[in-house]
Amino acid sequence: MTSHPAENANPGGIRGLISRFLSAFQHARNTEDLVGKTVQPKYAQQYMGKVQFTGVGTVVSVGAITERQYRILLNHTIPSPLVTPTAEGNAARTPGECIINALAVANSHLSGKTHAEVVAVLKPTWLDGDLSRSAAVNALNLVKHQAGDMLAFHHAIDEIMASMESKINIPRRNDNFYGRLFETHLSEYVCKHPDSGMEAARDAVASRILMDFDTYGTEDAEDVCFEVAMKLRRDPVTWRAGAADIQDFIESPSPDRFRQMMRTTGPYSVPTVLSVAVGYMLEASGMSSIADEATRFYEAAILPQRKLVRSSAENVAAQTMHGLLLPYQRGAHDKQAASEGNGVRPMDRYVRPSQHTGITSNDWNALRSERTIAIGISGSANLLHYLFKDIRAQDESFPMESAQLATAGWLAHSGGHSFNEVYSVFGYERSGGVVPVSYDRLSLETYTANEAVEYAFDKVVSAATDLRQRQLQTVLRQ
Repeated sequence: MTSHPAENANPGGIRGLISRFLSAFQHARNTEDLVGKTVQPKYAQQYMGKVQFTGVGTVVSVGAITERQYRILLNHTIPSPLVTPTAEGNAARTPGECIINALAVANSHLSGKTHAEVVAVLKPTWLDGDLSRSAAVNALNLVKHQAGDMLAFHHAIDEIMASMESKINIPRRNDNFYGRLFETHLSEYVCKHPDSGMEAARDAVASRILMDFDTYGTEDAEDVCFEVAMKLRRDPVTWRAGAADIQDFIESPSPDRFRQMMRTTGPYSVPTVLSVAVGYMLEASGMSSIADEATRFYEAAILPQRKLVRSSAENVAAQTMHGLLLPYQRGAHDKQAASEGNGVRPMDRYVRPSQHTGITSNDWNALRSERTIAIGISGSANLLHYLFKDIRAQDESFPMESAQLATAGWLAHSGGHSFNEVYSVFGYERSGGVVPVSYDRLSLETYTANEAVEYAFDKVVSAATDLRQRQLQTVLRQ
């Protein structure tokens, strides 16, 4: 029997063709199996060009990937962060997560006076700066007593208490979804709702900067403008899309545009003036005495508490995020606000503290009390702290609390520092060291602070309630 020419040219012949077809078909089916699975953030980041993910790392669609790449992704899947409480066998909840989940249970099981009494116990426990396992256990036991004979509520609280970590889980506390969500909304509210105190602080800072700026000749003024603009370019943030004056200055720095920018009163005028003031203090010779004093404190008290380790990602791409949520936490609930423009958050350039990178005492205090960690105690807040003190020395009516709130709002909204990292600076002299911020005490300082804390806390409890409902629906479908 004469063989077919094609089989002579290709020893595999029809069988080889069929084998390759079946292999490709099976690979296509395998890649489809990835859809719906959630991939660890590190690996999701590596394959974002070939695989489409949601904001929390869940695979939406798969492009052209090799069998090896498929296996890597498959071997690094994790439970979806949309499912709370965590499934059996996963990391236990932190005390703070237990409190927030208990509030979600209260929303489902309680009403009226009983609900209000339970919230009155759980809310300050979470907002306080000294959240511990014992404090959480005591609060949860107390609300069981307050709920009387509500057995369904008792059972749900018992399940939550049983899931509480027995020892501090560092990765879980670095993740700190509810804490990051809280500060994302807290900072957003502060930046978008400046009150008269924050505007007065803005005007006082601008006046102090311009008083110094107007002493320079044309050439020196132009040099300072150039250097300040360069600093701003190196630190792009999303909110600048809504601040025309600072964009104009960055595009074409000049003394006239600098003055116009510092006199701005439009949207984001408070973070505009504060961010420019930091860069100006580092460049203007007339501000050197204040900057030098701030630098001495920075080197003595702050620098030993900062341990920056660059992310392994070579390039941090521009994105539309603001606030302090981690990239894979974005989209974990439907009510996350959209951003204003493109930028790069400083916290995306660095990794979170761990035993591998080293943990400073400040980071440990933040982890212990479940306060959000970004890139460490804020040097920008330190510079502004000394500027605020200089202004206050000349004008006792300077609204210090409003200025501090505005600073924390700007830095956290930009994704650089948490409220804890800012107030660690502001509270250092008063406390004699670094003490975790208490949102409860912060809410008493100004009317806007109280409104911002209430707004952000409601967002967190709402998210927890939604996530709990999703988890229960998942269980019912099973």
